[in-house]
Amino acid sequence: MRLYAASFVLMLFSISAPSLTIAKYTFREDDRLNLTSSLPEDSDLQKDSAAVWKTKWVLGLNGSQASYTNWSQGNANSIAATGSNFFNATFKRSKYSYDILINLKYGKAKINGAEVRKTDDLIAIKNRLDYMLHVKDVSAYFEADFRTQFDKGFDKNQVYISSFLAPATLLETAGLGYKPNSVLQFQSGLTMKQTFMADTSLARVYGLKTGSQFRNEGGFSMGAALKMNVAKNLVLNSSAQSFTNILRPLDETDIIFSNELTGKINSFMNTNIQFVMVYDKDFNTSLQIKQVLAVGLSFTVL
Repeated sequence: MRLYAASFVLMLFSISAPSLTIAKYTFREDDRLNLTSSLPEDSDLQKDSAAVWKTKWVLGLNGSQASYTNWSQGNANSIAATGSNFFNATFKRSKYSYDILINLKYGKAKINGAEVRKTDDLIAIKNRLDYMLHVKDVSAYFEADFRTQFDKGFDKNQVYISSFLAPATLLETAGLGYKPNSVLQFQSGLTMKQTFMADTSLARVYGLKTGSQFRNEGGFSMGAALKMNVAKNLVLNSSAQSFTNILRPLDETDIIFSNELTGKINSFMNTNIQFVMVYDKDFNTSLQIKQVLAVGLSFTVL
């Protein structure tokens, strides 16, 4: 219990960054940055801190409401809302760069007066350190990626399947990244993966031994990311990430394939389409699929 709690606290404390300048950013679930520009020497850092740190922070709120009275075509009153927070800070100096991403999402819906159900729930904190090598567009990197959720989760049959820190995963990867241009990025490396279970009653649901709070795995991971403007005010973000345990067959490789198409309506409104596929044989032998179409508000902090 102390081990997973300590890991979570350490990840949260890592967000501190001096001299932050906030700018608007369009959220995407699996943003990865490879930073290579040169920066001033130590003696110049205090004189021009904006050249060292670049930050982006945006809050979002999506919602929908429908109400009917004696409506001839039928009716299903509903209300739903989802809040989101995206924070990114990057530090660059010479061949070194550091990047932190914090994605937070939480949403609920109520249909026809039934019980309120959770529709979205995410805590994701990612830290990455890059060092540019002498080979063009290639960097050595270390990345720590932590994920869990805020609240209890239930399947369509109202069976309890998740809660805060149950599960939580932490992946530490060291490897090589390749970014030939501003659109594409590839990476691969050796990975350690830890799974934490605050509620041991869910251990078997995620492939842990009965009553177990912790599992450690070693393996390798591969990833690719694409970010491009497909039209004016329309941005596509797509990424694929895999983790293969070296002690398991290849068909038990964990895979996350995420896509988000975001259209900017004006300075504070946008619309987006999300499509995410996850394969995790520990949880289910079938694909997990998420599809979202939303219109909402975004607020630039400061």
